[in-house]
Amino acid sequence: MGKMERTNIRMGELVKDSAKKDITDILKKKKKEFITKGIVTEKEFDKFCALALAKYATYGKKLKQYIEDTVYIVNDALRSGKNVLFEGAQGVMLDIDFGTYPFVTSSNTIAQGALTGSGANPFYIKRVIGVSKAYTTRVGEGPFPTEMKGKNGDILRNAGNEFGATTGRPRRIGYLDLFALKYAVDISSITEIALTKIDVLSTLNKVKVATGYKIDGKTVKTFPASAKDLANAVPIYKIVTTPIEALSKKEWRALKGKTKKELPVGIKNYIKLIEKFLAVPVTILSFGPGREDTITCQLPRPKGRGLRGQASS
Repeated sequence: MGKMERTNIRMGELVKDSAKKDITDILKKKKKEFITKGIVTEKEFDKFCALALAKYATYGKKLKQYIEDTVYIVNDALRSGKNVLFEGAQGVMLDIDFGTYPFVTSSNTIAQGALTGSGANPFYIKRVIGVSKAYTTRVGEGPFPTEMKGKNGDILRNAGNEFGATTGRPRRIGYLDLFALKYAVDISSITEIALTKIDVLSTLNKVKVATGYKIDGKTVKTFPASAKDLANAVPIYKIVTTPIEALSKKEWRALKGKTKKELPVGIKNYIKLIEKFLAVPVTILSFGPGREDTITCQLPRPKGRGLRGQASS
């Protein structure tokens, strides 16, 4: 919020001698807001400012050795042939511009946000790995066409431990929405998929995936831009006829180093269904929270664009 209001102090300014004045000016501008919200009283305000100034004025000294212009660091690394990894948080559907507005966050969560946030040259981006669960979840309000509200939803939620890490709040659960995932792939220029929690699907007797929507009785060709339209969407489902195998941790780990063709038939067919619809490969499988609970499947070689170095998002 402060960034968009032009009231924040950038890290580069925090190390300067003028930081104390900048902090004081911000506090004075925020005085009315602080008092209205009950953060501080009129009588306490001067003392509050003095304490805040004493606290934040020391941050510049502590952080000075770590503050650099990262635009040059990142692009110099790429030009010299080094690999650079960007990691994003939150899903495509929470993007402020392309998500299910207004049920979104306040920033760009698509892969291109890595460029606006880092200043990296876009021509170095060669791999974009989209991370998706083998089913769909959502936190908070907003339209959710494939949401499961009955027994199956509870089974998946408990098996996948779909509860907020801090709040313990239950996450909303649904069948895998390939139609929405295809939109995410297109918007973020995703080149491959890391599929997580595929083991959780073995708890269901019947698995299905959404391959499209009907709105007002008509099949739509594109993902709805309006959250109101999305709220009225009825999923078009494809039944997964081969059950997802229930494997032990030992059996899962025994699959490491195998090709996708050597995976159990139900898991293999589920992956094939996803790959065919999305037109991008599943290259990573995870079957648990541990680092060792990951299988790498035939990673494709990134295609170059005549530039040294590569970046992954």
